[in-house]
Amino acid sequence: MGRMLAGALAILIGWPTLVTAEQWRSYSLGDYAFGAPESWAVTLRRDDEIDLASPDGRYALWARLWFPDEPLLGYDDIVAHGPLTIAGQDALFRHSEFASERFLEYIFEPRDAQGRVFLFQLIGNLELGAELAEHQALFQRLGAELVVAGVPAVSGTASSAIAAPPAAPVVAATQPAGAEWIDLMNARHGAGDCRLLDLDRWHHPTRAVLAANGASLRFVALCRDDTWPVFGVELPHDPRVAASNSYISPLLVRLFDANGQWDLSLIDPGYGALVDVLGRGRPDVSFEFVDLPMR
Repeated sequence: MGRMLAGALAILIGWPTLVTAEQWRSYSLGDYAFGAPESWAVTLRRDDEIDLASPDGRYALWARLWFPDEPLLGYDDIVAHGPLTIAGQDALFRHSEFASERFLEYIFEPRDAQGRVFLFQLIGNLELGAELAEHQALFQRLGAELVVAGVPAVSGTASSAIAAPPAAPVVAATQPAGAEWIDLMNARHGAGDCRLLDLDRWHHPTRAVLAANGASLRFVALCRDDTWPVFGVELPHDPRVAASNSYISPLLVRLFDANGQWDLSLIDPGYGALVDVLGRGRPDVSFEFVDLPMR
């Protein structure tokens, strides 16, 4: 999944003034429609592409019907990626970091009659001070305006194998367990939408699997429109040590099955380890182990 970006912020507060204080203008390309603030200037417009720029030059929005003539993944500059469902359509979220620019983008999988996909990119100019938290917030706001074949993308339509409580996310006077890892979860597993659940009100078969295998559950978060759970745990063995294979591999497979065979992740701060369990839509389940940043 690429290298981790540890500085992403989870709670997207303080929308940029350029988003909240003015009217928006609508644009369309084929079956796709989107919006942007009126003050954003159109820098390029043709049948297959519309590009806009923010007044301060820190952000550029590119929307285009694009023929994918290169692999979508596998590059060192990709720091996070993952599948999403937006307005009923399969899409890929991709976050890339370059020396002077940051790309947050949605790549929609359905192709038109000419074999093109819809590419929706928000580019931040790092030299002009495009901060990650603001960039993520703005990308979410712009993405919420997407309409695909008449279906609005107010929120993704994918259903999670984990049923979240109907109540709002936990709010407490002190920082709840797991809050310090939300930024990492958003960078690796989401687009700024990861949220912690209230363990006192949350029940799911995965919880019983953890308990039966001697793993203490400290927090649960849901990412990617509530389709990707992240479990904060204390494991009895370091999951990265080869000698632990007889313990960790069966546990991860049991969790994957208990989660309805949806992908998931474990974070064990004590061992400084993160594990991604990947298998949805694949013939086999695989594990990706990552060292957590020092706290």
